[in-house]
Amino acid sequence: MGRYSSLRQYLRKKGLPTYKLVRFADDFVVVVHGTKEQAETLKTEAAEFLREHMKMELSQEKTLVTHVEEGFNFNRT
Repeated sequence: MGRYSSLRQYLRKKGLPTYKLVRFADDFVVVVHGTKEQAETLKTEAAEFLREHMKMELSQEKTLVTHVEEGFNFNRT
């Protein structure tokens, strides 16, 4: 069990999403355990954080919400 496993379990029981951030070079993936709507909300919050605190913008063309079973591809143009 990880450091935050009990917090994750608590949040899931409350119907709240949990997530993990995985970095790949200059890209990243946020894996969300929750609904598509919750994932879309986290995407918006991440974009706001990056804009306000890091002066960075998410590419709307490259930033997707997709089911993990569909996979993801960092080589999209």
